[in-house]
Amino acid sequence: MKKTLMLGVIGFGSFVVSSFGQGVVLGNYTGDSGFIGAPITYASGSNVAGKDGLTIGSGFSGEFYYSIGGSPMAALPSTLQAFYGTDGGDPNTTLSGYSVGVLVSIPRWVSGPVDLQWRVFNTTTIGAYAPGQITGQSAVFQMTPVTDPSPSHPDMSLATGYNPFTVSAVPVPEPATLALAGLGGFGMLMALRRKKA
Repeated sequence: MKKTLMLGVIGFGSFVVSSFGQGVVLGNYTGDSGFIGAPITYASGSNVAGKDGLTIGSGFSGEFYYSIGGSPMAALPSTLQAFYGTDGGDPNTTLSGYSVGVLVSIPRWVSGPVDLQWRVFNTTTIGAYAPGQITGQSAVFQMTPVTDPSPSHPDMSLATGYNPFTVSAVPVPEPATLALAGLGGFGMLMALRRKKA
């Protein structure tokens, strides 16, 4: 009886471990096989004085988000990546616009491609990705992880659907502007109400 119970527990444990595995990709924007081809830059009309079209530098970090099976995007822990160089630096000599690669562990991965998104933000103004600051994000792209240990890891040059993107500052309306818009909307509602009466 004890032997049967022990074998049952061991069998269940191995099933749980195999069902909820973990995959790994290399979050290396330069790619093991060479540059992906386009450094991250400030957008044209980025709302950052004098920076339009320039490469981003070491004041930026990037973080990966993931989704498995259509679940909402969630941040991957320990994937914060620093960028090389300085704003406006030459990507060919200082690597400005490119990031330091890290191994990205994908929890709950069993097999097949995973949806990923890369979100970049200015660490000199904020400590995490936050809309309304100097930020940018990739479109959702797919990569197929490998189980670790592996002699090589798939890097972003092997991603499907990844396209270069830019960063910009989205102006956040001042509270007075929002209050004025709300007051105008309230006035229009009152005018409509009087007309009906």
